[in-house]
Amino acid sequence: TTENSSPKTQTMIENTILSSQPKLTNLVKLQQSLLLNGFHLLKPGGTLIYSTCSLCSEQNEGVISWLLHQEGDAFVIPVSFTK
Repeated sequence: TTENSSPKTQTMIENTILSSQPKLTNLVKLQQSLLLNGFHLLKPGGTLIYSTCSLCSEQNEGVISWLLHQEGDAFVIPVSFTK
């Protein structure tokens, strides 16, 4: 598994995914599916937090935007990080 990999190996794996459009597309589709399933499992009034460790906008803002277009009841709650 990648969690036991060296930092150099982990970076190589990440770069391979991000530099391959088909791999990135598949990963985004997987994230969309997971997010949609999680959204459908929410109790009424529930909160779903979506977080990734990626800096890639397709995996972050893109996935959120996709969900907002798929589900009329979905909305973003702004979060601020102040000191």
